Amino acid sequence: WDRVGRPKTWLAPMVGQSEAAFRMLCRAQGCEMCSTEMIDAAGYARSERYRAQYPFVAADRPLIVQLGGSNAEDLATAAAHAAPFCDGVELNVGCPQRCARKGGYGAFLMDKPDLLQRAVEAMAAAIKKANPECACCVKIRCFDDTEATVALACMLQTAGCQCLTVHGRTRDSGGGKRTGKWLANWDWIRSVKLAVGIPVVSNGNIREYSDIMACLEHTGADGVMSGCGALKRPYIFSRTNRPVQYAHNVLQE
Repeated sequence: WDRVGRPKTWLAPMVGQSEAAFRMLCRAQGCEMCSTEMIDAAGYARSERYRAQYPFVAADRPLIVQLGGSNAEDLATAAAHAAPFCDGVELNVGCPQRCARKGGYGAFLMDKPDLLQRAVEAMAAAIKKANPECACCVKIRCFDDTEATVALACMLQTAGCQCLTVHGRTRDSGGGKRTGKWLANWDWIRSVKLAVGIPVVSNGNIREYSDIMACLEHTGADGVMSGCGALKRPYIFSRTNRPVQYAHNVLQE
């Protein structure tokens, strides 16, 4: 955490959006930590050609590589491949889409705590072996029951999670463009932060820079992540950048 500068502003992993070009754009506007889009763990573990679709750029750091899947062996192998080139490898336990339901991954791993625990343990061990300076990370959604969410977070910490991102919505709140229909519950995130001893990143309800400051104060989180807000306003991560200044900077480049 200290090695990567205790980042406060994070770009969310978004399929089809969080590619290197957009990550670099957000970094130029003040984003301190970026994530890849969710990468299929099985494909990344088994196919060199598939891995080549996700090249690493030296300037694109610090970086989290997010994996999607439920097979502990594939997740561990994929994590070992990615760890030497990034600052954290993250398991997606937040995707609510139908493909995740069908595949039994993403937010639907929350219903399978034993499988989830084995997956995180396997990833943590593989990451430590491949690159001890790379963190094992997990991104979750919340249950309606705060105690259940806290219990999940504590289990993940015990399993080896070193940084936890909490999206303050349930999986029934949808994802992507529909996410904004339901406000994220920052109280749920605060409860998790109070219960664990690892860095917690808050995700949800970030549409402008002032939301970042308000979220940090309300949740006590170590960092704040923006997805849809950043897509509309890549300058969201900066206190000083505004639409006119942002346009000027782009034109100057």
